[in-house]
Amino acid sequence: MRNGVRLAVMLGAVLTALLVVACTGRGGGGGSGGLNISAKRGAFEFVPANVTAPANTAVTITFQNLDSQIHDWTIDSVPGPGRVHLVADPGKTVSGSFTFTQPGTYRVYCSQPGHTEAGMVGQLTVQ
Repeated sequence: MRNGVRLAVMLGAVLTALLVVACTGRGGGGGSGGLNISAKRGAFEFVPANVTAPANTAVTITFQNLDSQIHDWTIDSVPGPGRVHLVADPGKTVSGSFTFTQPGTYRVYCSQPGHTEAGMVGQLTVQ
């Protein structure tokens, strides 16, 4: 009986920890959580187009390509990591962890031929 009580207490503690992580959105890598961005299916568009990240904190960016062609999420020059370039094949997801050191607003675009011109752009705001 004693082992049953101990198991129940341990299980309760694990479930409580999982609930706290789920409710705070702090799970899933990166010091401050993460950013989830998708390439919209059938459109030259990021969802969301504009995202915000904290300065001087590791952030995991997950880029999901829901479309049938290759897309990327690119920033040419941002203080800290320099160039950010996440490339996802059709139907695939990629992630990277970055620490942005300088607050500001940075242009994001898809560098595949013709995609920027078709409107596949956005911005990263570092605060």
